[in-house]
Amino acid sequence: MPRAKPGLSFAAVCPLTKWILKIIFIHMKNVRGIDLNLLIIFDALLVERSVTGAGERVGLAQSSVSNALTRLRSFFDDELFVRTPNGMVPTPVASEAAVHVKAAILAAEAAFNVGKPFEPELATGTIVLLTNDFIEFTILPWIIQALAKQAPGLKLKTRPLIREEFERELDTGSADLAIAAPMNIPKRFHYIDLFEEPFDGIARRDHPILEGGVTLSDFFSAKHIAMSHSFGGSEAIDSFLMEKQISLDLVVTVSNLASVPPLVSTTDYIAVVPRRLALIADRDLPAARFSLPFPAPSVQARLIWGRGVDRSPMFRWLRNLIVETVTA
Repeated sequence: MPRAKPGLSFAAVCPLTKWILKIIFIHMKNVRGIDLNLLIIFDALLVERSVTGAGERVGLAQSSVSNALTRLRSFFDDELFVRTPNGMVPTPVASEAAVHVKAAILAAEAAFNVGKPFEPELATGTIVLLTNDFIEFTILPWIIQALAKQAPGLKLKTRPLIREEFERELDTGSADLAIAAPMNIPKRFHYIDLFEEPFDGIARRDHPILEGGVTLSDFFSAKHIAMSHSFGGSEAIDSFLMEKQISLDLVVTVSNLASVPPLVSTTDYIAVVPRRLALIADRDLPAARFSLPFPAPSVQARLIWGRGVDRSPMFRWLRNLIVETVTA
């Protein structure tokens, strides 16, 4: 596992300074109008994907952010952000510049806090986390409680993790962290394994299938609820079914994992879910958890982050908080 290195060397800051100076010299005609606060607004637009959201993030009126965006477009001689039905999407120029802008902001913060210990109770800002409904339902409540207690000034914003896009989001700084199932992670990213646990079955508490224990025959003859996508581990179940030349009787397929337990608790259908979710269903709903009658595959989760936030004291503290919260 890559280990974050403390501090930020002059050698790391120097290229960022050179990049900013290069842009300034290229646009020397605008040098008197340059305001380094524009970098903060640029970063906010990248994260929020809207002028209104960016304004709320940095505490400015929408008109002020619009004016700043106009100046940024003139400065870079590029549209930077294009309006789409899904918000303002960064152009290739904006995506390339975003990596340096994020690093420059963090470098400036580090420079002004040299020799000062990070104080979470005084921290402010918004953390953007890419993840899925399983993490939001099972783990996020505990992370939120820990943040509220230790760093009440920090805000947390989650967005769906899309495998085809998460690399770009971490690279550009539009997202800070990701919690995902293991996947092919490029070497430029860092990660920590958060947990690994098996899948379990769930059924309503008075389901006849639970009498005397769930056998292999019981499991495959039952009607099932399944997800249209999985957090990870379904490949092992699929391989087992293919080996046995057995197919499940899937009568309901849903897109949200958190909706599976309530549906199971009110029907004769059963489902296979990660153990954390099975335990919540067993505790909070008229549902019962049971062990699968075959070798159960595992579900895994990793905390992933990019180079831009690797050396930030705040994000180092936040990563430790998440690990401690999840493994407690």
